[in-house]
Amino acid sequence: MSKAGIDKQQLVEMRHAVDVVAKMVGTLQGEAAQRYAPENYAPQSRAAQAAADEATALPPEWAAWFQSWTRILSVADHLFALERILEPEALLTFSPWTVARATLEATEQVSWLLAPAIEEKVRTARCLGLLRQDTKAQKRLANALRNEELVEQYTEILRGIRGLAKEFAVAVEEPKGSSVIGASKDYHLLSGGFHQNQGINQALSLKKTKTSGSQIEYQVNLDEGQVRYLLREPLRWFGIASHRHFSYCGFDLAGLEAVLVPSSKVLGLPQRFWEQQAADHEKSEPA
Repeated sequence: MSKAGIDKQQLVEMRHAVDVVAKMVGTLQGEAAQRYAPENYAPQSRAAQAAADEATALPPEWAAWFQSWTRILSVADHLFALERILEPEALLTFSPWTVARATLEATEQVSWLLAPAIEEKVRTARCLGLLRQDTKAQKRLANALRNEELVEQYTEILRGIRGLAKEFAVAVEEPKGSSVIGASKDYHLLSGGFHQNQGINQALSLKKTKTSGSQIEYQVNLDEGQVRYLLREPLRWFGIASHRHFSYCGFDLAGLEAVLVPSSKVLGLPQRFWEQQAADHEKSEPA
């Protein structure tokens, strides 16, 4: 299948805008793990204060900084994938929408977990909620695989979560769907429109080229606006989530902003979009 409706040079520039941001995070991922250890937080950062507060100090591997960082790395990986499957000479049809949606699934959790306005007590409840949600899903899979060792391991983690919730006197708070999280509108658009919905996929992404009897042939019909959306919205939410993470930990934001600024210009994002209030994006439109 061949591309249709996209200027090749524009596509290359848009892909490059996302690629440089993903590579920046890949570089950070390769740095020594000690950089992200609690003792290396900026002293006045929210993360340092949380780590020092006996009323909210979760084990490092369960804390907000760790949970947010692992999700940011997942998004960077998906951004690499999105950039590659929008190759000008061999555009794929369905997978770009699915990969774009996956970036929002991770960034929306970071946005929710690191919301600047919440108290650390609430953040602790959310940390435990994300961990409980993940653990329950892993336990269901272990049960399906009849792996008793893993089942017991996840059961023990769930006991630990209950114990910490009791110790810190918090009600474990799991995300209740994308309506309460940052990228809800765009997630709904991608999920509702491209959750293996062949009718919408064909209408927006494919162009009917030949009909012979009962046989119909298609070619890729992504246009510039669709590709820009596929790259712009994941980058928007990735920028917001990453900025919240580095701000929370008190790290230098200059490197992140240095790659976000030119990339945002190419994709048509507002200046310093990562500092916009989440409420500007979070409200879902009524059904």
